[in-house]
Amino acid sequence: MTILVSATQRFEPGRTVTITDRVGVLITSTSASFQNAGTINVVATGSYLSGLEYDYAGFFEGSVFTNEATGVLKVNLTGASALGGVAYGFSGPSGWNGDLVNAGLIEVLSVSHALGVATSDYTFTMNNTGTLRVQAVESATGVRAYNGAVISNSGTIDVTGRNAIGIEALRASTITNSGSIIARGVGQDSSSVAISFWNSSTSVNRLTNTGHIEGRYAIVDATNGSPPQDSEQIINNSGSIVGIIDLARGDDDLTNSGTITGEVWLGLGNDFYFGSSGSVSGAVHGGFGNDRLFGGIGADRLYGEDGDDDIQAGAGNDFLQGGRGFNALDGGSGDDTLSYAGLTIGVTLDLATGVATSAGR
Repeated sequence: MTILVSATQRFEPGRTVTITDRVGVLITSTSASFQNAGTINVVATGSYLSGLEYDYAGFFEGSVFTNEATGVLKVNLTGASALGGVAYGFSGPSGWNGDLVNAGLIEVLSVSHALGVATSDYTFTMNNTGTLRVQAVESATGVRAYNGAVISNSGTIDVTGRNAIGIEALRASTITNSGSIIARGVGQDSSSVAISFWNSSTSVNRLTNTGHIEGRYAIVDATNGSPPQDSEQIINNSGSIVGIIDLARGDDDLTNSGTITGEVWLGLGNDFYFGSSGSVSGAVHGGFGNDRLFGGIGADRLYGEDGDDDIQAGAGNDFLQGGRGFNALDGGSGDDTLSYAGLTIGVTLDLATGVATSAGR
């Protein structure tokens, strides 16, 4: 039977319960919080299943669900009748639901679709020092914040599915990661995105990574609206990122003193890439706009593409291509290659000074 929470309560360590209703824990009072230090199993068939849920009607701004270090919340949507259904670990359907602190284990399994955390709260905060594990046959998402969020992860967010997303942040969000965020796509025509930003209006998303982020696409600006929105991504990486970075529209800022294993596409806008003491295995593409690209300590491949770009490589044997526009290219130390492929005008090269100039586009 569903645990109804009308006043703050704690599920004690050592206690175990199995719930077969479609909602495991339902918070009904706006002033109530729930702490779990035991084991709560929520298992059912059907089209909908939720581990912990906030009642749709109410303002739960002061409420917090705390899953303690000994706490286990497991949600399992099974059976043929569940095909096409959705399983949730934490569900906050209103714009004013509570926050989440997880130091234990939250696991969501589904024969169809699964979301570890789904919230519509306008001021949602999440602090994960434990493990959030989501596995589904079809779509699987670790965290989906419909109205933005402030997320701190020093634990593990591990998501597996045919279409897997670690964190999906809609509207302005701030993410700080010192743990691991991993999205794994499995099966035919699978896809995986570790962090996806999506904005319905011009806004700023901030990501600081000192941990590990991994997916086929590591970081994506998935904004797709009419008219197009130029959201800004500010990313500071001193950890490891594995996968493609695709930032689409907006004046994006990427500082890398860690490692990036994959291509970097900065997209439309006046973008900034600073390689600092970091390394990137793939090429860095400035895209359309007046970009500034500064390489790191490795053998960088820097492409300015359309626009008036400033490209400077650091140490290493680098490849630089300005593309169309009034570009400034500086290879730095090492045996560098400067490419002017695609230009329809002449280039003057002074071998004594190492300066190349062109008259215009």
